[in-house]
This record gives sequence, C-alpha cells and structure tokens, in this order.
Amino acid sequence: TFEPTRLRTWLDARRHSRDKHVPRIMAENHDSDEMESLSRLIKRAINEGAPLYNEGMKKECYEVYMEVIRAALAESMLAESTVGQVLDRAAEEASQILSAGGGSGEKQDAYAEAAWILRHCFDDI
Repeated sequence: TFEPTRLRTWLDARRHSRDKHVPRIMAENHDSDEMESLSRLIKRAINEGAPLYNEGMKKECYEVYMEVIRAALAESMLAESTVGQVLDRAAEEASQILSAGGGSGEKQDAYAEAAWILRHCFDDI
C-alpha cells in the first residue's frame, strides 16, 4: 500500500539530520559524498515509486518522484546547477503533461507518462 508519509518522513529526517548532504546536489564543484547522497535519494524514490507504478498506482508513483524533485530543488545551490536545471525541466514537462490530461482515463495515462518523464530524468542523473 502507498504511504506517502513514509518517504516524506525519511526526507524530513535526512534534511534535519547532521548529514546535510541529502538532498543537497551540486553538478559543478561537487564532491563524491554529495553525488552519492543524490544517488541514494533517487534510488529510494525509485524503490518507493516503481512498485506503485507496477500496481497501477501511477499518480502515487508520480507524487513520490515529484516529492524527491521538490526536496532536491529546495536546496539553493542546486537550482543553479546543471543537475538542478535537468530536474526542473523534467518536473515542468511532467506538469505540462498533467495539465493537458482530460478525463479520468486520460488523466491516468497522463500520470503514467509524467512518472516516466521523471524516471528517465532520474536514470540520466
């Protein structure tokens, strides 16, 4: 079953922990710890989202992926980085897909497409 609070709780705990590397992401001048933390965050999102998608819960999968992107983009240094720009573009493209979605059946298809846009972005990072 989908529990969005589990991922949010994990993200919040990481944000408030002493390890401030998650979700801090920097494309330029990054160190290996920061990029490893981004990798862990993305893997966690995929581990949470992919089973939801496979169970037909496309909207919930999309929400998990977007939660991670929002958390990552909340880091000020990220917004100016190449990785931040890639995440932001993917989020914008996914949002446009959802805005264009029609009725409930079309909306589910839109969530599926939006989730895949975000997943491909994660895979590219």
